[in-house]
Amino acid sequence: MEFHSHDWQALATTMVGGGLIAGLVMGVILQAGNGIIATIGSVSGSSSMLIGWIVHLLLSVVFAAGFLVVLASKPIEVAFDTPTDTLLLGLIYGALLGSVTWGFVIPVSVGFESAFPLDFSPKATSVARFSIVLGLGHLTYGLVLSAIVIYRHRPMPLFADEEDGIEG
Repeated sequence: MEFHSHDWQALATTMVGGGLIAGLVMGVILQAGNGIIATIGSVSGSSSMLIGWIVHLLLSVVFAAGFLVVLASKPIEVAFDTPTDTLLLGLIYGALLGSVTWGFVIPVSVGFESAFPLDFSPKATSVARFSIVLGLGHLTYGLVLSAIVIYRHRPMPLFADEEDGIEG
């Protein structure tokens, strides 16, 4: 039976603080790029920018927890054990979140037929711009979050065996 030492307080701080900081940076990109924060609010039933920010930041913390769980899984922990690897995994995680958001969440919330106009209309141009901003925001989220994890949890991995001499 393996025992792992966990600094749960540090992990919780990274999850909440890292999620909020990465979410804030991403939110600024989304708001500056296309006013997407209000769209997040409308998906939740309100057109309020404040509601959009609250929903966005709450989701940012939830997805930060997901990133920490991914990092702590044994195959990932073994394969991604350097800071560069963690940044790469953050980019991949951000790209995955963006793909799920754009490929599933948005079409379901606005209707499949209106999500992806396939012509050169102003609406199609707006969708293209929306896509670029959304993608850039999610990639930035993954990078910022992974940089915070690296800064807060050196040396990697997040969960060390007792024989490694790291105490929780």
